[in-house]
Amino acid sequence: MKIKIHYRFFILGVSFFLRLSSAFALTLPHIFGDHMVLQSGQPVPIWGWAPPGETITVSFAGQKKSATAAGDGHWEVSLDPLTVSTNPAELIIAGSETVAFKDVLVGEVWLCSGQSNMQKPVGTWRGQPIPTINYQQELAAANFPLIRLMNVEIFNAELPARDFDIRARTNLDYPWKGWVACNPTSLDEIKFSAVGYFFSRKLFEEIKIPIGMIEATAGGTSIEAWTPASGFANDPALADFVKAAQTPKVRFEGTSISTLYNGMIHPMVPFALRGVLWYQGESNLLKRDGEIYANKMTAFIKSWRADWGRDVPFYFVQLPPLLYSARTNPPHAFTDEAVFREAQAAALKLPNTGMVVTTDLVDDLKNMHPPQKKEVGERLALLALANDYGRKDIEPSGPEYRAESIKHEGYKAVLRFNHVGKGLVSKDGQPLTWFETAGKDGKFFPAKAEISGDAIVITCPEVTEPWVVRFAWGESARPNFYNENGLPAVPFRTDNPFTQFSKSKNAP
Repeated sequence: MKIKIHYRFFILGVSFFLRLSSAFALTLPHIFGDHMVLQSGQPVPIWGWAPPGETITVSFAGQKKSATAAGDGHWEVSLDPLTVSTNPAELIIAGSETVAFKDVLVGEVWLCSGQSNMQKPVGTWRGQPIPTINYQQELAAANFPLIRLMNVEIFNAELPARDFDIRARTNLDYPWKGWVACNPTSLDEIKFSAVGYFFSRKLFEEIKIPIGMIEATAGGTSIEAWTPASGFANDPALADFVKAAQTPKVRFEGTSISTLYNGMIHPMVPFALRGVLWYQGESNLLKRDGEIYANKMTAFIKSWRADWGRDVPFYFVQLPPLLYSARTNPPHAFTDEAVFREAQAAALKLPNTGMVVTTDLVDDLKNMHPPQKKEVGERLALLALANDYGRKDIEPSGPEYRAESIKHEGYKAVLRFNHVGKGLVSKDGQPLTWFETAGKDGKFFPAKAEISGDAIVITCPEVTEPWVVRFAWGESARPNFYNENGLPAVPFRTDNPFTQFSKSKNAP
């Protein structure tokens, strides 16, 4: 009997020792892997966990950096800025054990995130009966071995997680793959974001260096779930969200606060990135966020930038036309989406931001997931090429009302624009549409808009003195006002409450 008791305690002791040893084995988060791309031209953090006190040496591209694991096992080194390389290399992490990642390239790394319109893949997707346009041809042509893709598992976490939960998709029809080289099979197997793929393809075609794309998306989600608890703290208008974030497992305004950030974004901080692509807002518009979304999006961007320790370029997609007013729970007004788009555009007052307009990329006003994703991705790429890769020959935006430029000249108003490009045009050659004006009484009427150089001249028989002008101010607006570069104008109203978001950003 005594022998059996001692044996039992011996087994329990060994089991505890093995669990303890496993907890401190040399490991790295799953953001690292074979076939990945490391960011060029900036310091590259490499981190993980090992037995406390153990020295870990990281070797890559002729560099060796060492660190000692802390009491909780965490260690981190920072590689000096790397030079672009298409030659597959090994990243070696060595202590008492060794981990090696193979086929590692050096180039440009972008993170794409948001809800279902960013999540929508090139191929077919459950719940979205209309796939991306020409998806079969696009998949067949997707042979780009220097583009590497990784799709982060959907993972809601009550507290900031140290790593992704790679088991999260075990009940779905596609498995966790880690980093993969882009080809027709892999692009379809991991159901990678169509917007992210078309962005990377356009970027690769222009700069011809390795591109790493990380997708972290979840359909039907609100921006609050993607924002860390600390992100709400500096805006008094969001004080209620600070309180809600401090109460795990409690939903506030219909959503769990910070859970997607905790499970899907926090585990990859501070992985070196060039920038972020963001396509989200439908869920917040559906709950009638309106102007407060400007506060939420500003807090969201600032919080991610605080994590990465710099003003990471942030390019986002303005919502496309959709008949929200056809919905009754809750009811929506015809102008709700216009107000929401304006709140999105308010984020342009932050440095290193850009916005894609999508008023022309919808055929069916009842489809929340329009299939024209190639154009969205390529327009995001124009922003990156112009702002981050020195392409002065590229116009990245359609015409944008130059804040406070309106001049009242008796029976007409004159408005000037930035991003005129090669010139202002009517895309179809017909009179410009979706302009309206009001006098000081605030009563709006359809207006005649005529192009005059980099300006638009507004007149209206019903308004003897045009005082305020609105453009594309409605959920179904699909106007014909463009620049000759083929990009649609940004919706606006001249009495924008967000302190004229673009006043100095792109003024000549």
